[in-house]
Amino acid sequence: MGGHELYPGSKLNRIKGKTIMFTQMLTKSHIQKIHQASLAILERVGVEVPHKEILGRFADAGARVDPATSRVRIPAQLVMRLIGQAGKQFTIYGRDLQRTAAFGQGRRNYNSIAGEASWVDEIGGTRRYATLADVATAASATPSTCRPRNLFSADRSRQSSAWP
Repeated sequence: MGGHELYPGSKLNRIKGKTIMFTQMLTKSHIQKIHQASLAILERVGVEVPHKEILGRFADAGARVDPATSRVRIPAQLVMRLIGQAGKQFTIYGRDLQRTAAFGQGRRNYNSIAGEASWVDEIGGTRRYATLADVATAASATPSTCRPRNLFSADRSRQSSAWP
């Protein structure tokens, strides 16, 4: 089967009765667009930080902080400066401290997700595989100022080319 209107350039195949989508790797241009959009979101929309001390640290670093709403808007220059100062290696530890995932240390990590692929419609309900509609529902649970407009619309002409 050819491309799908929600995912141009993707390949859809049927394997054991299920439709599986194979995606293409992102180009440098795609990565740059995602990066620029992320910087714009951090600067214009910001993030909520419900911690007084951390709000102060953001303000001291040069971010715009609204103490009434706990919203922090981080200028792109500040984001890039802090990324440059960040460590390039880190390790995530599991509940069993012997199980680790080391990043930036020349090793590959194959980590599974722990339920994000499943969906439960109501408390005590049965777990099932999530659908694209479920992803749209989950995205709609975020504050409206943080959501991309019409992200899951099949009509690509209605999709916003830029986030708020």
